[in-house]
Formats: sequence, C-alpha cells, structure tokens
Amino acid sequence: MSTDVYQGLDRTFAIHVGGHDRPDGIDPNALRKFARSVAMNPKRVVELGEETADRVEAAAAAVLHGVGEQTDHPAVLDRIDDLLGTRLVALRAVLRETSRIE
Repeated sequence: MSTDVYQGLDRTFAIHVGGHDRPDGIDPNALRKFARSVAMNPKRVVELGEETADRVEAAAAAVLHGVGEQTDHPAVLDRIDDLLGTRLVALRAVLRETSRIE
C-alpha cells in the first residue's frame, strides 16, 4: 500500500503475495501459492487474513487520527484512508472466494 500512497516509491518495495506486487493481482491462486511459499495451510492463511483485516479496520480510525495530530499532510492521510477501505473490501472478497475453494 505504501507504494501507492507515497508517489515515487519503486514497486520493488512492495510486498509480493503469490508472485503479485499489486493488490488487484491477488486472487485465490495467488493466496494458495503464497501459502505454499511460507509452508502454511491455505485455510490458515485465510484465517490470518480475516483476523488481520478485522484488526486493521478496528484500529484504522484511531491510528489515522493519531498520525494526523503529528503531521501536516492531510492529503496523504486521506489517500491512506481511501486505499485502506478499498483494499480491505477487496481482500475480504478474495478471502471469501478462497475459503469456498479450499
């Protein structure tokens, strides 16, 4: 996400999941490939993904508020907030689809 928020960052800084460095490339096949690469059961990867999405969503508003009090870059905070919401929705959709396959 940081490579989308902060313009000028190289895509090589992005975390790769199942060979993809863009969130829109992550699908059930990519999650299964990622699970194999870290020697985990795909169902456990889905569980961890769901838990992480819930925690991120629960903490997002407070974290953005806290960061906002320490910085004078509201445009960056707005981009983070927008991307976070969009990415959480997409992640949950992929997790649901993956859990139906497994």
